[in-house]
Amino acid sequence: MLTMCSRLCKPQIASVDALEILADETICNHRLRAMAVDALLKTATENEWWSYLQVLLHSLSVETNAAGSKLGQSLIRQAQCDIRFCYELYWGLTVMAEDPSCRRKFDGLKQRLLLTLSQFKNSSSGGRHVESRKFANDDIAEQLLRGQELVDLMYKIPPRIPVEDVRRIFQASIKKSSFGGSADVSGIDYKNTEVKRSAEAPMIITCTGVDRDEEAEDAADADADSQRNTWIRRTQSLPHYRLMYKRDDLRKDSIVQNIINVMYLILKQETRLDIPLVTYRVLPTSSFDGLIEIVENAHTLYSIIRDHGTIMNFLHHYNGHRTLSDISSSFRESLAAYTVITFLLGVGDRHADNVMLTKDGILFHIDYGFILGKDPKPLQPPMRLDHYMIEALGGTQTAQFDQFKQLCVIAFNCLRRHVSLFMIMLTLVVKALPEITDFDVNYTQSDLEAFVIERFLPGQSDDEAATALMLRMEGKLNERIGLKLSDFVHAHSNEKTVSKGMTSVGSSVKIGVEAMEATVSTVASSLTSGASSIYKYMWGGPER
Repeated sequence: MLTMCSRLCKPQIASVDALEILADETICNHRLRAMAVDALLKTATENEWWSYLQVLLHSLSVETNAAGSKLGQSLIRQAQCDIRFCYELYWGLTVMAEDPSCRRKFDGLKQRLLLTLSQFKNSSSGGRHVESRKFANDDIAEQLLRGQELVDLMYKIPPRIPVEDVRRIFQASIKKSSFGGSADVSGIDYKNTEVKRSAEAPMIITCTGVDRDEEAEDAADADADSQRNTWIRRTQSLPHYRLMYKRDDLRKDSIVQNIINVMYLILKQETRLDIPLVTYRVLPTSSFDGLIEIVENAHTLYSIIRDHGTIMNFLHHYNGHRTLSDISSSFRESLAAYTVITFLLGVGDRHADNVMLTKDGILFHIDYGFILGKDPKPLQPPMRLDHYMIEALGGTQTAQFDQFKQLCVIAFNCLRRHVSLFMIMLTLVVKALPEITDFDVNYTQSDLEAFVIERFLPGQSDDEAATALMLRMEGKLNERIGLKLSDFVHAHSNEKTVSKGMTSVGSSVKIGVEAMEATVSTVASSLTSGASSIYKYMWGGPER
């Protein structure tokens, strides 16, 4: 009897297959789970270990002895080989230990990690591999504990105190600290600390003495280097890099970033397209705060339109030495990738303040608080593709726009083939983060499956899926009202025009009837001019 096999069939268990076995809570067979762990150790790259870590940590919940299990031992073993994974594992265990039902399990594994790192430092003589030398020269366990102290300090700082007081607190308290394996941080430049004016009052901290691991790879062998992260290395030559400390639950953002990393790796391996893609690290340090890497030399779409008028004006301003074809290629390819990625994940609350563009022309999205089709605003289309982006592509009747659509189809059909992998990673959001149930509506596994079927179209041929995607895109090009209204609201929120108007009205009410009449007259005049402004902003042209 012949067995049908697809292009994804392989003679041995791949890392994705192993992840599917370990993520299934109903599979308790120790031999089968051990076989899956062995497959991970043999086939998973460093990028895959980073991206799959949260799934693996949750799969430890079914182990009776996490520290003594083969999976737990393998996680610690990987942490000894990869300094970034070591930091990710420490903080991942810290977050998982918040659950009272498995606190002892994950605290025990974290203590085993710290003990192993201390023993590893004492016994290591500095191997040839760059990671071995880092572990030999630094007390990683001590750095982890210092990083914990710094996060605890930032959480205790009141969110509304003056930034000068924040800097004084840092100056008095901070010693050598380190957060993660993408950089070796020797300290914090407290003088450049910022506090943003928003609801959570996030802090921007500047890390100094940065030794990027990308720069230290020269001494490592070529095979190890080839498995390093392959996405854009933005701050390779910078003497510092910045982090945002935010009092918010960043676990969902972290999972989405991991999924995007996996999607990029798949696109690079299977399409052989060298798509420039910007990703950034999100590190939850608890269920209520965390750190976000700030992408340098990047601007929001809102600030670009405000300061330069169009995307192409912005790109020409910073890229006078590059050809138009080169600039357009980076923008077109990154836009196509993120158009498909955000569509497949159902990313909501898209507006001009959370779509960004680097000076090199690479587009990317930030802020993934709403996913799986959720959106706080009505009339929002499933894709973010507005007038300014289409204009930068030369319009819808150009060869460049046709190339953009072809790239979208290629990326869409490539990622659809891995629907089971993304189902596993998205299931983590539903199971581990019940707060995804926005608007007091219970979001179940059945809802997730229905969403994935709607977006990924499993079982459809490539041609059928391409047609469906193009119909979605063409329909989206006619759904401009929702996007423009969203951008208009955020633009006036940034400029404080709404709050100023409300303050003015409130003052007028207190003054009396005569002042109210004057206010009404002023508001009527403002509405007349405001209507013209809305028209120009929403439709990108003069009033008709």
